[in-house]
Amino acid sequence: MYNTYTPGKKASRVMEATHRPSSLFQQVIIVVLVSLQLCAVKLVWSQSIVNGATTSSQLDNPAVLDLVTRTVYSRIYNLTQNLFDNEFADEFKFCILNRDEEWNHAFNYSSNLAFLSACVTRTKGDIQRRLCTAAEISFYFSNTITSGSNYLTPNRNCNLTSWVSGCEPGWGCSTDSDQNPDLRNSREIPARTVACQPCCEGFFCPHGLTCMIPCPLGSYCPLATLNMNTGICEPYSYQLPPGQPSHTCGGANIWSDVRRSSEVFCSAGSYCPTNTEKNPCSSGNYCPTGSTAEKRCFKLTSCNPNTASQNIHAYGAMLIAAIATLLLIIYNCSDQIITIRERRLAGSREAAAKVVKEKIQARARWKAAKEAAKKHAIELQGQFSRKFSRKQNVTISDKVTVLNEEYTDTEGVSYPSKEHSASSVSKKSQSISEVEETGSSPLMTMINEIEEQSFDSSESFSLEIKERNLKTKKPKGKDIHTHSQIFKYAYAQLEIEKAQQQQNKNLTFSGVISMATNTDYRKRPVIEIGFTDLTVTLKGKKKHLLRSVNGKIMPGHITAVMGPSGAGKTTLLSALAGKNVGCTTSGSILINGKSEPLRSYRKIVGFVPQDDIVHGNLTVEENLWFNARCRLSADLQKQDKVLIVERVIDFLGLQSVRSSLVGTVEKRGISGGQRKRVNVGLELVMEPSLLFLDEPTSGLDSASSQLLLRALRREALEGVNICMVVHQPRVSKQRLREAKMQAIDYLILLVAGACLGSLTKVRDESFGAPGYTHTIIAVSLLCKIAALRTFALDKLQYWRESASGISSIAHFAAKDTIDHFNTVIKPAVYLSMFYFFCNPRSSFADNYIVLLCLVYCVTGMGYAFTIFLAPGPSQLCSVLVPVVLTLIASRTDGNKFLKILADLCYPKWALEAFVIANAERYYGVWLITRCGALMNWGYSLHDWDLCLCILFLIGLGSRIIAFIGMLSFRRSES
Repeated sequence: MYNTYTPGKKASRVMEATHRPSSLFQQVIIVVLVSLQLCAVKLVWSQSIVNGATTSSQLDNPAVLDLVTRTVYSRIYNLTQNLFDNEFADEFKFCILNRDEEWNHAFNYSSNLAFLSACVTRTKGDIQRRLCTAAEISFYFSNTITSGSNYLTPNRNCNLTSWVSGCEPGWGCSTDSDQNPDLRNSREIPARTVACQPCCEGFFCPHGLTCMIPCPLGSYCPLATLNMNTGICEPYSYQLPPGQPSHTCGGANIWSDVRRSSEVFCSAGSYCPTNTEKNPCSSGNYCPTGSTAEKRCFKLTSCNPNTASQNIHAYGAMLIAAIATLLLIIYNCSDQIITIRERRLAGSREAAAKVVKEKIQARARWKAAKEAAKKHAIELQGQFSRKFSRKQNVTISDKVTVLNEEYTDTEGVSYPSKEHSASSVSKKSQSISEVEETGSSPLMTMINEIEEQSFDSSESFSLEIKERNLKTKKPKGKDIHTHSQIFKYAYAQLEIEKAQQQQNKNLTFSGVISMATNTDYRKRPVIEIGFTDLTVTLKGKKKHLLRSVNGKIMPGHITAVMGPSGAGKTTLLSALAGKNVGCTTSGSILINGKSEPLRSYRKIVGFVPQDDIVHGNLTVEENLWFNARCRLSADLQKQDKVLIVERVIDFLGLQSVRSSLVGTVEKRGISGGQRKRVNVGLELVMEPSLLFLDEPTSGLDSASSQLLLRALRREALEGVNICMVVHQPRVSKQRLREAKMQAIDYLILLVAGACLGSLTKVRDESFGAPGYTHTIIAVSLLCKIAALRTFALDKLQYWRESASGISSIAHFAAKDTIDHFNTVIKPAVYLSMFYFFCNPRSSFADNYIVLLCLVYCVTGMGYAFTIFLAPGPSQLCSVLVPVVLTLIASRTDGNKFLKILADLCYPKWALEAFVIANAERYYGVWLITRCGALMNWGYSLHDWDLCLCILFLIGLGSRIIAFIGMLSFRRSES
């Protein structure tokens, strides 16, 4: 069978195969056409929105209303962003830190666009033609901020010849239908005089402009209602124009600073999430003026409903308690630590002295036993031999001296003293040599063994006259580190020196001559002073105090200048020491035969003034140690410094008062005679080669004078050149002992902070400037007066120490460093009351930093006052200068000269720093208030760091000036 061809079936299959892809293509075409149609519809709607041609029926559609609202918001977004980026970027840069943040706080309505939707509906889509352009907004803000007036200058729409109802406050108009103003790029005010009606909620229509401007965040702009009794459109303050009965109250009419437009600001105790909604603040939250949301109160604070601020007095009380506790811990612990340390040192010292005493007693027992054995052996020898014609009687003392005290053995055994022991040894050696001449015997062999055992002991003390170097170094192989080892070493050397002095009393004439000519005793540089035709003349009066005086001061001698009052003793001493003030000195003064100034030898020259210039707040030992550490060589080992200090304390008889305060006029201390000996000891610890003393024995009793002269005699034996006036023959540690005085300073600051904080509340319109002005005056006055004590109380001590070679910069830096503790504490003490009573918006840290720089600044100025001025004028300047400078700095209406003068005043920079720190926290509706206030004062938000740096530099410069003044006055007073 053959298949037949049927063309119809084949064609149908072909047509079916080609129809499938054709239908898919048609579907794609349909989708594209529908999309294009929708886009065209949206484009038409958008164009109609832009042109303001949207009808009310279209706006009934929620989708259309939402589209129109978002389109309007995008136009407002572009307009305000352009203003912040271009229009206001340069002109108002001083009051805007971050443009994006400022815009976000003021015009970011994206979270709630309900007021825009309501305005679109109210204006029937004509909102685009009613919004102010960039030119109109710039015109409004320039007039409002710069002129400070509620009335705008005449413009195109509102002037003497053209005044439509839209020019009235709270009303606005629209442009013609054929006009389409460019909101962002417009540079001229467009014609806007048709379809005038009340301003929408959430917008304000200025008096003198016919357009609408959106109210910023933090404001509340509802429609006004007429008060029939007062005729005022509330909550605003404008009235209806006369002669226009059809005119009604509109919306808000102004956004300016808080003084002129307080009704626009969201009221205190409420918050406004949008510019058309106001809610009361709930309990546990607080809402200051212009809030957009509730702020949660801190813990331990009380926040009632509708409150504008939180009560943070509890935190102030906690801060006060914390500071008081910290100060008590510091003062008490520091005293306890110092007391414990002193007790440990005293224990180590007493233990070392006890060990030395026990060793000496043991040696004394051994020598007594040796002498008894020798005596017994000699008696036995005498029984066997009758050849001895005489016997040597040995006298044994029953006491031993340690540290100028005599001790007796508790077992009843008598011990010889050092000088008797030495003489007994020599006498017994002579007796033994006589016995040896008779021949050897077992008894003599025993005696020789006893002698060998006693003198071969490595622990015995060498008391021979051959011990020349009294500053024996520590034994090799023994490291001295602990306090006990150091004190043992020092007291052992002291005992050797005392034994040496005891033996010196029994020297023959030839022995004295030998010791005087022996240079081994003289370990210090020798200074000899000769003067010829020395004349001292009083400046101005040309009166001769000394005339043609000749003489020589020899090393190793004590030269006494004696005479009645007014004879010129102190003048002669001061002339030789180069310390005459107000006088001219002529003649020749030779140092070791050379004509050179004595100042070049000041590190080895000591001068004891007639007045007892010592640190009254330090103990006797601390005064001596301070001078020893500052004036002895840094290479000298610690044990040698301890030896020197202990030697001075011992030789001057100050053992009993070594841990007692010297005392001041206010605080009782040691006696006058002991104070005089401390005054001398300050120079002895530096081991001078030349020592001047101005009436060192005045006011001393005979016993104290004898102790002092013995110490000077010992110094002369070492080759020291000593010159003293006799009227008639007859520091590096600073304890915090001024706690009471500092506590009074803190208490005064505390009271000042409480008074100013409660009386001068921080007002929002001034950003707290009046309270900060009073703060600057109070803190400056109190801190300057307190700073006067830093250098005023120690001027004499400084002049004495600087004349002896102690570094002036070290003295100044040490005093300033001690004051840094108060510099850190005082701002916290003041703010603990002021900040928590005043409760400004700026943070506690910002206020503390500014106040810290202020205290540092005025403290340096106080240093300069106390150094350059007498106590009375310095106190007067400390009171007047802060008041006068603050009055100059707070003037805002002065001429250029006053502005330049204000820039030189530190209160200007402190006040600017305080205001800037507070003004930064005001944003949104506060933007115009902030810019207007800062423009009026001439401040800039960008200058906060600059203000702090200037305050610091003024404080540093004041310290440099004070230091230079201290150096110049030192030269004139030394």
